[in-house]
Amino acid sequence: MGLPAGSETVIAIIFLLVCFVVLFIDAILAIAYLVHQPKVVAGETKPLFAPKWSLVDVWLGGQAAIVAITIAVIPIVIAVIAMMGGINSPNAIQSERFMIPITCLSLIPQNFILVMIPVLFITQKYKQRVESIGFRLKPERPEVVIGLISGLCVIVFSLCLEFVLLTIAHVILGDNTMKSVTNAGKKMGNESVIETSMASPIWGFIMLIGGAVLAPIGEEFFFRGFLFNALRRRINLPVAVCISALLFAVIHVAPLNVIVIFPMGIILALSYYYTGSLWVPIIIHMTNNGVQLVVLYIWNLTGHH
Repeated sequence: MGLPAGSETVIAIIFLLVCFVVLFIDAILAIAYLVHQPKVVAGETKPLFAPKWSLVDVWLGGQAAIVAITIAVIPIVIAVIAMMGGINSPNAIQSERFMIPITCLSLIPQNFILVMIPVLFITQKYKQRVESIGFRLKPERPEVVIGLISGLCVIVFSLCLEFVLLTIAHVILGDNTMKSVTNAGKKMGNESVIETSMASPIWGFIMLIGGAVLAPIGEEFFFRGFLFNALRRRINLPVAVCISALLFAVIHVAPLNVIVIFPMGIILALSYYYTGSLWVPIIIHMTNNGVQLVVLYIWNLTGHH
């Protein structure tokens, strides 16, 4: 089942509105900078934006990441189209079959970029070491233990929350409407592609590595190591935690995902803040994604898809 009738138009309108708002804010920031900068050069006033951990850095870094990821994915899309016999091939127009290799292979450049954008700001602009955000190449034993136990608790909490939300939604919306909403959410959040990829030993394994290893590292570097660090230096801790968690949830698109992932984002931010280690939220994230993907992978390989 595809998206409900008219959903494509609504999504396109929302996308265009978001692009307009982003460009409008960029224009305002650029004008403010250009107007203010001559006074800064003359020594008459301080710089408009903070030299370190400015939220403007995160704003621009996020856009740079989107552009870089888009550029990196283009060769993958071209290669997949060619592999399937061209754009007019019957294989190419089957959306899930087309999207599975793109989704799986895109995880590699996507998460490399999500790591490199914060690293470049921290090391090149802020002149700090990556260790300053609590990341070392190898986690210590207490970090692993805390991360694993907390990750398992997050899974149980998320499953319970999802069950409660689905039960309430079924009562309010009814079975038919809920089925349409669930299917639409899976399409928007790419869940159906992930589930289908798990039926293939090869693509399922690549998705497992990408989703359970690469994605947690990339997303934690950007949302906790970069975004949350900038927020907590500018505003109070509770608000910083909630904003970082909300933005982390929103990128997962589907309404149910957003509601379930928001409290997970709060836990990830707090675990990072109180331990001072980026490895703790990374391992929590890895545990959450890994357990769910392994279960789905085994379920499909044993013929239950």
